[in-house]
Amino acid sequence: MFKYLLTIVAMCGTMFVHANDTLDFFSGNYDQLLIEAESSQKPVLLYFHFNGCGGCTQMEKNVFVDPDVQRYYNQSFLVFEVNIKEEEGMKVNQNYNVQLAPTFIFLNPAGEQVHKIVGVFSIPDFVRAGKIAAQEEETLNALQQQYAAGNRDSDFLYRYCQVLRDANVMDSGVVSQYIQTLPEKELKSEQTLSFIYEYSFIHHDAVFSFYSPAIKALRANKPVVYEKYDSANVERRIMYIAMGDLGKAIRDKDREKYEELIQYLEKYLPTDVPFLVFPEVDGRFTMATQVEGLIDEFRLQALISFEGADAAYEHLITEVPNPRELDESRLISTAATIRYLTEDPKLLGLGLEWAEIAIELYPSYHSYSVYAHYLYTLGRYSEAKEATLKSIELGEADDYYCQMEEELLVRIEEKL
Repeated sequence: MFKYLLTIVAMCGTMFVHANDTLDFFSGNYDQLLIEAESSQKPVLLYFHFNGCGGCTQMEKNVFVDPDVQRYYNQSFLVFEVNIKEEEGMKVNQNYNVQLAPTFIFLNPAGEQVHKIVGVFSIPDFVRAGKIAAQEEETLNALQQQYAAGNRDSDFLYRYCQVLRDANVMDSGVVSQYIQTLPEKELKSEQTLSFIYEYSFIHHDAVFSFYSPAIKALRANKPVVYEKYDSANVERRIMYIAMGDLGKAIRDKDREKYEELIQYLEKYLPTDVPFLVFPEVDGRFTMATQVEGLIDEFRLQALISFEGADAAYEHLITEVPNPRELDESRLISTAATIRYLTEDPKLLGLGLEWAEIAIELYPSYHSYSVYAHYLYTLGRYSEAKEATLKSIELGEADDYYCQMEEELLVRIEEKL
């Protein structure tokens, strides 16, 4: 994996791989590593990776090369790399069941797992993780035990949230418990507002409601965090929380919240960009929602939920007498919304008609995917299989990740 000029040096009967521009990796096998750890009373860092892993490459090129990182880890740990897609690494991974890369697991000198972090980290955060792992009482394992024993101290919960997030095992319940321990005035502090922003989502699932004290505090004090986080990203996260609660209000038939939230979208949804992107804390964008037609889709969902399928059907044929005049995005998204929200035969028939027009006018990955799902819903499995295969073909040609269609194909095969 590492293409460097290496010098192999024997140290205390054990082999280490040395390179000036990366960490010193232990070159023996896993069993020898554990023996050396116990003999030297030195903790272990296991680096789980695979060839072609983008996050692994970032760590190797941007973090492992740093002198401070090398100095700390080379002095404090035995560092061992585990390629989870090669035979030897797969055997080692049977002990840890690592699914995501890069993952870093810390062992004490006895070979027991005490700490874990998952993903890409900055130089300071990577060194910080190692120092946490070296403090027995602050490791992931230690904090999990304290939490299980009933510790709900505010400072403890704050630290616990940090290590859970670093280990990619964040718990929304712990985040909420931490916020609940704070007095109301503390919600306005920079530390708490930053916490609310950073922990407002676990993956793409909102932790807080739009109406929660946490989000109310963030909305009322947004400028406090603008220096630390891009103001547009703060607004985007709040908008995604509002959209999630809007969908819930529609499902729950809560007209009052629906009206409040749809008005919020009408006022604050950006119209100068084609997509509303979802910002991760590190600045990456990992999801995008098309802005054009979004409010109309929510209104259609509300019409189906509040008034019923017949009202929605009459609305569609009245407002859109000729669906061929719609642009690709509106045509496909409306058809998809109908299929997702109703089992009414008349409305499904109208949605299928729109999906058929979509593949005629705009034969694309998206249009064939929607059409395939309609055919599956209606029990036309052979046709659904053909449409799904076409969707995958078009998607792969455009480098789309076709997991949803591949899963649909499995369900279709079970029906045939």
